[in-house]
Amino acid sequence: MIRALVVRVVAAPWGPCIEHIGTDLESMQKIVGGYVERIPMNNGLELWCNEEGLMLDLPFNRTVAGHHIHGDFFITRNAGDSSIDLTDADLALLNPAELEDEDVCSTCEGTGRNAEGDDICQDCFK
Repeated sequence: MIRALVVRVVAAPWGPCIEHIGTDLESMQKIVGGYVERIPMNNGLELWCNEEGLMLDLPFNRTVAGHHIHGDFFITRNAGDSSIDLTDADLALLNPAELEDEDVCSTCEGTGRNAEGDDICQDCFK
């Protein structure tokens, strides 16, 4: 088990929470609701989300590191070929405001969908 920051779409009133999660593929897939995708972040952190979130029409969660994340995701520390516990210093840096990118697409407002909601936003995915 590793300590991770889990960010759910329908978050508890206090927002993202720290959970101990399994490092096996099945545990990771259970959190994101399907196939996992790893997105490298700054300072040796990595974000794990559902790689088909947009295709499956999962609800928009937020934009992180330039990626529109649909559905639940979690963040861990990278240790080469495995994920390890987030440190206390990592957790101090990872507050919800800092997970938001300031550059949200003005066309789709960060949803990744066009105005009709039936296709991907061409401005985001050029």
